[in-house]
Amino acid sequence: MMSLSEKIGNDKGEKRMYTLPQTFCDTVTHLHSHKGQKWLADFPQLIHYCEERWRINIHIHFPLSSTLLLLRVKQMEAN
Repeated sequence: MMSLSEKIGNDKGEKRMYTLPQTFCDTVTHLHSHKGQKWLADFPQLIHYCEERWRINIHIHFPLSSTLLLLRVKQMEAN
């Protein structure tokens, strides 16, 4: 199946590696077929959008199960 490992950047040009658990990717693909694959492929853009929209930094994930993704976020400091 597919896993997602992507460098995600922000406005400041900082990039970090973000990897989704293989079991999570497998489950999304199995349950949602092509729509799941597209969602996984678009996930880096979704992370970037959420960070910009809510002025947060999304950090590591906590692998809980093959159907649940919990992300730690931190509020961005005011400029």
